[in-house]
Amino acid sequence: MRGAQHQAIRKREGEARRQQVLAARRGLLASAEEADPEGGALLRRVLGLAVQCMAVRADKDLCLSLAFAVHRKYLSELGIRVFGREAYWRMWEATLGEVMDFCVSDREMFSPRAVAAIQRRCRHHRVFEKMSAPPRLPVATEPVGQAAGAAIGDVIEGRPGAAGVATGRARVLHDIREIVALERGEVMVIPDIKPAWALAFGVASAVISADGHLLAHGAIMAREAGIPCVYIGEATKNLRTGDLVRVLGEQGRVEVLARPT
Repeated sequence: MRGAQHQAIRKREGEARRQQVLAARRGLLASAEEADPEGGALLRRVLGLAVQCMAVRADKDLCLSLAFAVHRKYLSELGIRVFGREAYWRMWEATLGEVMDFCVSDREMFSPRAVAAIQRRCRHHRVFEKMSAPPRLPVATEPVGQAAGAAIGDVIEGRPGAAGVATGRARVLHDIREIVALERGEVMVIPDIKPAWALAFGVASAVISADGHLLAHGAIMAREAGIPCVYIGEATKNLRTGDLVRVLGEQGRVEVLARPT
């Protein structure tokens, strides 16, 4: 009885939350259509499509999970047939292309070249299983590339973060709250890269940070955004807003092309 009561309470609470969401959505749409009929109609359509897509999202995940299970069963059976029951796991070291080539052929065994590649991967796998990760990565964290007295024509050496070349006006930002000043195409110069700075990676043409390394979170975000990233010590002190700079991400260099008068 107590369990049934608990379920009934949860059901009522869920229904109340759903009604709150629906009321909020209706209010949002009404306000948008009142302020801008055309934009409000577009917003209504987008929200409707979002609701439809969310309804099938879980079904998609379930279908993918079931597909993985079926594929794993199939590959296990194939591995038993090819490598034997004691070594069927070698199938997991084959690439998709090797498996597909084998399936469309009339052979009972992988090609000699594929067998050699699978055996090599198995040896590597055994070696990797015995390895343990170090307590910390052996990467330098101290500021590098001191840009003291940067002037027109100077080439400031630093540490690469993400490959690419970009030219633009520098925008020196000391705090995330200053991000509103960043304009599209500018080179963002910041003391360090925290996750919150990700908001600016779709606007900036490049990023220069005073601290970090190739495996830091900021370098990963820059690579995902497709913009160059360079780590230059004292960058926020020696580069000024308005400086025209060229960022060479792969080389870890910044060229000062012009400075505001």
